[in-house]
Amino acid sequence: MTPVNNRPAGNAGESAIWLVHWAMTASVPFFLLLAWFVMFPQISTPDAAAAPAQRTAALLLIVVAVAQIPAGFMLPALLWNLTASRGLARVKLMAILSDALFESIAMFGLVGPYVGMSQMMGYGLMLLATVMLGMNTARIRVWIEMAARE
Repeated sequence: MTPVNNRPAGNAGESAIWLVHWAMTASVPFFLLLAWFVMFPQISTPDAAAAPAQRTAALLLIVVAVAQIPAGFMLPALLWNLTASRGLARVKLMAILSDALFESIAMFGLVGPYVGMSQMMGYGLMLLATVMLGMNTARIRVWIEMAARE
């Protein structure tokens, strides 16, 4: 293999980071397919008496999902200076943390319709998670470059 960016090819640590990132990113379309074909068609209309509690639960899921967006950006940045690990170990920690926060948005969209969230909102959260994980790809690339310069 040829070197990329003046680094030896075949770096196992970097490959592991990308493997985890792409596995988490690829899981979101599977959540969408699972919701579309299996889970969401089975959801019935909620009882009117249970509607206020379900709206509260659905709203809580949406608020937590939206709060995870800034957390997915800020927590890894804070960890860059606070963690004792260096190099690709630090990048791996940051990538897994931010990917997990963004992927959980899709999970909220998957379970949300069971607690009163509209199915379209569930699909919207899964789409939002896909966009956030896609944006995270560029961030991980930058982190790897920064780690290589340490």
